[in-house]
Amino acid sequence: MAARSLAHGLATTDASGYVDPGYSMDSAWRGGLPPESGFTYLDDVPARVMLDLAHRGARLAKEHGSSAGPPVSLLDQEVIQVSSADVVVGLPMRCVFALTAMGFLPQSAETISADELIRVRISPAWLRLDARFGSVYRHRGHAALVLR
Repeated sequence: MAARSLAHGLATTDASGYVDPGYSMDSAWRGGLPPESGFTYLDDVPARVMLDLAHRGARLAKEHGSSAGPPVSLLDQEVIQVSSADVVVGLPMRCVFALTAMGFLPQSAETISADELIRVRISPAWLRLDARFGSVYRHRGHAALVLR
């Protein structure tokens, strides 16, 4: 729910005490936001490689998808691994799709220079992919397990 709607609902409470919290905002970010700092650089992946993975994944999604969208197994499949020293992190197709779907990576290989890179960083709890036009974050832990 939106804070503005909730504030309005609280301000207009009737005698029964009922509060209208407003409409659901299921598309809004759920859970804690990623930190602004504290990420460790792992490696860079050529942007053209990521775009190729996105195109190949889209073909598979069309082939194996349904009216509910691509299979979860495709979205969660690690399609490339990035490493640095003793740390190895797999990048799931879900993050590759997010880079292209949000426009952070150009849609055509011709518009990507050969030296353009996607920077991969991690924190203890987050994976971060930095592209030319934006960043994609993914929580690294199990969604039901939050340790502080």
